[in-house]
Amino acid sequence: MPAQILDELVFVPFPVRLYRELLDRHSNRANAVIENVVEDFLDRTAELIPRTAKNRGAGMFWEALFLP
Repeated sequence: MPAQILDELVFVPFPVRLYRELLDRHSNRANAVIENVVEDFLDRTAELIPRTAKNRGAGMFWEALFLP
């Protein structure tokens, strides 16, 4: 897999049982289903949590990720 693509992916622990169920129902689209559900959730909850800068102490940002 090209490094450019890996730079844009995050690997999140996900129960195998749930992933198998998605594969059974949606075959080769399981990843797209997860992505769509997360995007929908973020859209629906965008106004519930204001995005304010917090004092996080020492650290740095690596693109949008804060590293303490």
